[in-house]
Amino acid sequence: MNWKLILPLVLFLGNAMVAMAGSGTDGVETSPTVTYTISADSLTIPDTTRIGSRNSGAPYRVGFNMIRTVPGSNFSNASGVLSDIADVGGQGFRQVQDGDLTWFSVAGDQGSDFSFDAADTYMQNSLGLYPIPTLFQIGPATAARYWNKSCPEEGASDSDYCRKPFTTEGEALNMGDRSAKSAAKEYLTAVARHYSGSSLGHFEIMNEPERYKHFDLAFLYLYRWGPADYAKLLELASETIKAAMPNALIVAGGMVYYDNQDTDGRHEMWEDFFDKTLDRGAGQYIDVVNFHYYGKWKGLEDHIGEVLTIMTRHGIGKKPIWMTEVGSSATAGSQTEQAADVFRFFSVAFGNGVELANWHTHVSSHDGVNHWGGYGTRASGGRRNLSWYTYKLFASYLGNFGDCTPVRQGEGDVWAYRYTGSHYSALDATEHSYVVWASKEGSSYDISAEVPSTWEEIEVIDVVPDNSGNFTVKTQSVSSPISVGKEPVLIVKY
Repeated sequence: MNWKLILPLVLFLGNAMVAMAGSGTDGVETSPTVTYTISADSLTIPDTTRIGSRNSGAPYRVGFNMIRTVPGSNFSNASGVLSDIADVGGQGFRQVQDGDLTWFSVAGDQGSDFSFDAADTYMQNSLGLYPIPTLFQIGPATAARYWNKSCPEEGASDSDYCRKPFTTEGEALNMGDRSAKSAAKEYLTAVARHYSGSSLGHFEIMNEPERYKHFDLAFLYLYRWGPADYAKLLELASETIKAAMPNALIVAGGMVYYDNQDTDGRHEMWEDFFDKTLDRGAGQYIDVVNFHYYGKWKGLEDHIGEVLTIMTRHGIGKKPIWMTEVGSSATAGSQTEQAADVFRFFSVAFGNGVELANWHTHVSSHDGVNHWGGYGTRASGGRRNLSWYTYKLFASYLGNFGDCTPVRQGEGDVWAYRYTGSHYSALDATEHSYVVWASKEGSSYDISAEVPSTWEEIEVIDVVPDNSGNFTVKTQSVSSPISVGKEPVLIVKY
């Protein structure tokens, strides 16, 4: 056999087959699909320390909720925790286990002597991480711990300290009581004066205020501390804080929707409490509406719609909306599902008008399958979950987006969102990027009509990494259908 004649023919036929495989139906030659991996360690996070002022609009896009230290680990102190949050791409945080601005965190032994040393470690950190402090109480147990007592997680105990918010002097925070109101004003004034002139500009007034003791009578709620009290507290907080910090913004205490946790009320309780609070004129004292969501990603769009409906009914439909708590469990569910949820929750939220979102949480409180176990991007001992890498992927590619637009939301069983522009002009703009997934495996998505006309090839990145934190990337022609399934893909220009 004459190999000198056969070999050129084999090479010619091989090249022709590659060209045919890379050609579209119209016969135009395109590049074949190429697959490789990228490491999470190679991802670049936007440098948020370059932001000079954060007091107008959303101070950041993605952060974390409930920051905790882990004894005996690299996260045993504030420095270790904050450094990791910055490394994974968190731009801010809300609620600090050992350094927030709750009344009982900063009050001295006599209640009226305030110390901000522990809080300042977080609130005035040097890493460019923006804090959203929670004032008064994070939950019923906050007051109880101050007197070495305890409350159950759901806060529905008959114990006195678990039924209402309290002052540091052991008085119920009855807004009709002159003494309690005076003490609250003293606390608010101390906080505002201490941080006047700093970069801190947002203050959340309580957390989940609807969760205090109530009576659930069919579709009627009777509150021991309810909407009328909260409306008066918002008024006092707004007037007091802005007297010392005119540019400060008041964030409503996030009201929560559950469908995957044991709760102390039905799903509808947040609606009742929010609606009745606004009935009492509280909308004029709220600069940012805030909600929490613990449910399936498919229900988030409808939930945001419910929030907007109530806001519009009360004439505050144009105010910013934040989602300061959202998350899923890697132990009650799976690490893969949790990682996929980072992109799914964030994309549905941002695509439906939410301006800021905090993942709950950075480090898990424990690794059990219930009672808030497994919600961290890191396990309780500090080990990285898959969601840690996925969060970093989102932050590095999309952390400075200006707009997120839904392209599809269930049409053809596909969800697709387009990210463009920049939130901070001081940082690089986010080019056209897309997040796409489907409700069933084996689906496909034609992106050719969506992308800019200058695009010829794209990178399709699987957002769930392998156990080493590596993401699979496929480079393909824009004209080729993209394979999508239940786990999202991130699509960027090649």
